[in-house]
Amino acid sequence: MSTSTGGQAYTHRTVANIRSDAAQSPIATGQPVPGSPQTPVRGPSSAYGSPSSLRADEETLVVELGTRFIRIGLSGEGTPKATLSSGPAEQRRTGDFTSWLQHVRLDDGTKSPPDERWSSRYENWAPDIRSMDMGLVADKLERAMRDALCNHLLVDSRPRRICLVLPPDLPTPLLSTVLDTLFGRFSAPSVSLASSSVMTAVAAGVRSATVVDIGWMGTTVSSVYEYREIRHTRSTRGGRHLVRQVHKTLTEDADAGGAVDKSSQHVLSFEECEDVAIRSSWTQPMPKPVVGLETALPTVQERNELQAGSAPQDDACMVHYRLSSPDGRSRTAYTHIRRLAEPSEDTFFSPRYSRSSFDDEEMPLPELIYRHLLSLPIDARATCMSRLIFTGGCAKIPGLKQRLLDEVVNLLEIRGWDAVVGRAADAAKARAGSSAIGVVGKGQGMDRASSSGTTVDWGGKDSAASPTTPSDQAQAKKDSNGQSLHGELRVLESLGPWTGASLAIQLKAVAVATVDRELWLQQGIDGASKPNEVEAKSQQRQSLGSGVIRGATGSSTWTLGAWGSY
Repeated sequence: MSTSTGGQAYTHRTVANIRSDAAQSPIATGQPVPGSPQTPVRGPSSAYGSPSSLRADEETLVVELGTRFIRIGLSGEGTPKATLSSGPAEQRRTGDFTSWLQHVRLDDGTKSPPDERWSSRYENWAPDIRSMDMGLVADKLERAMRDALCNHLLVDSRPRRICLVLPPDLPTPLLSTVLDTLFGRFSAPSVSLASSSVMTAVAAGVRSATVVDIGWMGTTVSSVYEYREIRHTRSTRGGRHLVRQVHKTLTEDADAGGAVDKSSQHVLSFEECEDVAIRSSWTQPMPKPVVGLETALPTVQERNELQAGSAPQDDACMVHYRLSSPDGRSRTAYTHIRRLAEPSEDTFFSPRYSRSSFDDEEMPLPELIYRHLLSLPIDARATCMSRLIFTGGCAKIPGLKQRLLDEVVNLLEIRGWDAVVGRAADAAKARAGSSAIGVVGKGQGMDRASSSGTTVDWGGKDSAASPTTPSDQAQAKKDSNGQSLHGELRVLESLGPWTGASLAIQLKAVAVATVDRELWLQQGIDGASKPNEVEAKSQQRQSLGSGVIRGATGSSTWTLGAWGSY
């Protein structure tokens, strides 16, 4: 194609005029070009950025704090990304390889007899905080959080909102240490507090429930009514007591079998007892009540004499364990499978002792659940007793849930819903029964009147008019399907408190209490108000956002929920 030399020279074809023409173009100077579409010039907005930035702004870390474990993950997920434990192996420093030496495990303090310090090295914290180093608790939490963020969640260290799932009986000084760690070392903009019992009910899909948390330090029974915790009782019977009973049982069997050298005074370590408690503990079913002797002789079934003479061998029911010894050799101890059910029996039930021999804080679990339900109001009891949820690490012991349910049903059949028990109460009931004979006579007269053909209408549901129109029938069917079970004991399954908190955060549910970082750094835990001191209307206005409230009213009232009420 030929080019015309006499024609007009185009600007975009001249290389020397590109820079000068671009500087004088109408688009660069901001002047509108005639006859061309115009777009207003504005700065880039973050809302039109990458979707990953939106995800980073909305994601919330869900942290569940337990005595032995810390579960961490992102909201909206079904299971936590990391479940971290605290032990001597996790607390060693960088370059410390003493855990691979054979003689170290015998000198680390775990071979001492079980006492209060036997399992303290494997715990994050304890309810008794009088002799606890809070700085060590903060360091354990920080190390677990950083390990989870870097190795399991694989996210950066930018500040994120955190939802704490806490047990209802967490001490206030320990909560202050946890919040100081999250605000000071991780720069969390806000921390939401959620109760583990309420989140367990959320994970089960119910609004009201009785949550029995069989944990490490003890057992906690909490009643949740319409997402509010109304009653809380506890017992010291838990996983720590179970491990001690396992230690006692294995030591007796090892001494009887000669697997342990008594001259060396060797006992089992904490790891060995915990492993046996996790893998081999089980619970026997409730013993059947003794039936009176029959008047006639029972029928004997015929069977082969050869089969009857051969008794089952007990060797098939024997379980052997390899135990470590001070000289570096492993020895084998044998125990019967029925002996492995005794630790669970003595820990959670204690059938050999009477009720009067227990303190209020060491009640067996069936008695604890029964008294807890007895202390509830009638309407809350009817709703919560039909939604019994067992959770915690020890709730996974085979046969424990069914045994607890059978024991509670047995207590209800014997005592009923009467808080007064004893011989005096039985005598009073007998006198009341004898004085009610006249009332029974009146009832017989009413029966005669009804048998003579007189019909009495008490205004119940049967006397109501039956639905005739299709809309009335549909409404009646809907009402019958919507009726919930009341007044009967029933066990429900739950996905756990962490999953419930993850679901609640994903659904934008309002937390029990939310602590802002700025207010915490300014006031600390002393700035928290009691829940009954906060005005209800100001709490309702928190849906507008904490910054809007502070800018409009200047109020900085905040609470710690149920953890700041005592």
